[in-house]
Amino acid sequence: MEERARKILRYAFFITLFFFFVELIGGYISKSLALITDSFHMLLDVSAIGIAYFATKLAGRKRNLMKTFGYHRFEIISALFNGLMLLGISFFMLSRAYGRILNSQKVLTDIMIPIAFLGLMVNIIVGLILYKGKKENLNIKGAYLHVLGDTLSSTGVVAGGILMGLTGFYLIDPIISIFVAFLILIETLHFIKEPIEILTESAPKEIDVKKLIDSLQSIPGVKKIHDFHIWSIKTGAVNVTSHLLVEENVNPSEILASASKVLREKFNITHFTFQIESELNKGCCHCEEISSESH
Repeated sequence: MEERARKILRYAFFITLFFFFVELIGGYISKSLALITDSFHMLLDVSAIGIAYFATKLAGRKRNLMKTFGYHRFEIISALFNGLMLLGISFFMLSRAYGRILNSQKVLTDIMIPIAFLGLMVNIIVGLILYKGKKENLNIKGAYLHVLGDTLSSTGVVAGGILMGLTGFYLIDPIISIFVAFLILIETLHFIKEPIEILTESAPKEIDVKKLIDSLQSIPGVKKIHDFHIWSIKTGAVNVTSHLLVEENVNPSEILASASKVLREKFNITHFTFQIESELNKGCCHCEEISSESH
């Protein structure tokens, strides 16, 4: 299944990357800022698809003594770098659009419209390629959603080109460029939020941490939870460590089995380490469970 996912992402990546350059060059030749901006929106798709491919590729690499958590953080660092790059691009295109509004230029719509239309068709084709695998792979689903957003902006560029061709009102071009640049900006801010949260080891947003702690606290025999930590190595790979202070004369194995059941069944967490403590005996008993999905 992972090989199939990589194959889907590989096709989508090269098709999208090729047409990014087509739109970029076509926008320069036709003097269409909207087409150039849309090409950078397509670059966001290239980035999303590339990171998704990178993630599936790294998932197959084994941990070693130097990389005990595996290679998943490379995916997160790459995502953050690409996001920051796209933020810079969006601000640059906004400044160019402002300059174009002050000094309007004629757009060669006979060049712009066919390229914009082809870009729209490429987005649809790539979207269909990714749609086939989005139900079986979370990374493909994320890339598919990026392409879906780009398809909407490409539709706007095509419509704008047709309107300019009919009316000769070339201010439509920078207006569309501003719209697409803001779309890139919003998507990118959303895009980089997750890698920042993962790199700062924040609690995963999909986990109700208070509910998790309360669930552990409610296990019969558990008196107190302390030194509790929850974080992610990558998207979906949640890790938990905690000390459980328990009552005297309880069976540590039963406590660990109950805690394991809580995390697995209620929160779908499969990688955790618990340390059992009692007030009189500070000896520790460890339980660590690692699933193949986690690393």
